[in-house]
This record gives sequence, C-alpha cells and structure tokens, in this order.
Amino acid sequence: AESPPSRESSRTQLGLDARAPVALFFGYLREYKGLDLLLDAWPAVLERVPEARLVVAGNPVRLPKERREALLAQAERLGVLHRFEYVPFDEVPTYFAAADVLALPYRAISQSGVLYLALSLGVPVVASAVGAWPDLLDDGESALLVPPDSVPELAEALARTLGDPALRGRLVEGGRRVAEAHSWPAIAAQTEATFRTLVLQHAEGGTVKPS
Repeated sequence: AESPPSRESSRTQLGLDARAPVALFFGYLREYKGLDLLLDAWPAVLERVPEARLVVAGNPVRLPKERREALLAQAERLGVLHRFEYVPFDEVPTYFAAADVLALPYRAISQSGVLYLALSLGVPVVASAVGAWPDLLDDGESALLVPPDSVPELAEALARTLGDPALRGRLVEGGRRVAEAHSWPAIAAQTEATFRTLVLQHAEGGTVKPS
C-alpha cells in the first residue's frame, strides 16, 4: 500500500500555505450537511484566526442549480478554496493530509464514512450533535460537538480547534480510539465473542438475558 501523502506535499499540491490553519469540508454536497452554516460561520472564525483557510471539496450534483450557484458565490466571496465536483478516490488522502480539522455541521445524520475516515487518519473533528454522534463521540475528547444550526457555536469550536494545537492532539488521540473500536477487525472480534458466549450458554443449558 502506498504511504499517505505528507502534510507539506498535500499543502503544496492544493496551493495552501504550509503554516496556515486549515479547516476542511469534504463529501457530497447535500442540504442536510450544512455547508451554508459553515460558510456563514467562517467570517467569525477569521476574526479569531485571521490566517485560517477553508477548503470545500465535494460533488454538488443533487443540489438545485440555484442553490449550488449561491453556495459557490458565497465561497468565492470568502476566499474559500473550493472544488465543487467529484473528487477521485486517489486524491482524497491529499485533502485530509492538508487539514487541521474536519467540519461536519450536519443537520441530520445516520452514518458517515467521512467521519470515520477523518478519525482513522488523525484529523480532528468538529461536528453537530445529531443522530448517533453524541453517543459515538465524547465531546472534548474525540471531537468537539456543537448544537445543529448554531452558527456562533460552530464558529467558536472551529476557531478554538484551529488555534489550539494541544486540543487538536487530544482530539486526534481520542478520535483514533473511536476509529479502532469501530474498525472491521474490532467489530469482527466483538461479534465472535458474542457468538462464543451464546454457544457456551446454550451448551450449559443457560438462558440468554436481553442486553
């Protein structure tokens, strides 16, 4: 397997300053993912971290044309590095390697491959407290969680993360623990252990109590 790209080479490839704090929004652009909230929050982030850059990359294919154009125009006004198109799989690691934090300002969610990718790659996460995320993520340890639709709190969490290397380090460690606990090998091991328990109880004539 190829080694992941370095932070420096990824920044160079994307045209980003090597020293700039970088926030990333990545994935298919859908209304429920809250890109508009992130763009609305970004000026407040810049007030606290003036050198910060925002990168938005993802396919807006399911957004209405008018909505897509409005988001693109707002991104351009804010100086956002944007790529409103499909990102080939082999280019995905470059975006994550360049990022200091991943923003997930979703309004609703069930599961997110982008979240697990960030956690496994060691990218700190700022996410909305929606769906199962508050149960999965420990606020302040494996991610920073903010109320959905709250632009001020989203801005505060992003600025705090971008400006605090110690916090980012703690979130990286906590996030990796979450990713490891939900990896396929870990899930397989948990499943095997459950089956072994059921088989043993059956062999001993015991009953299985509902969990």
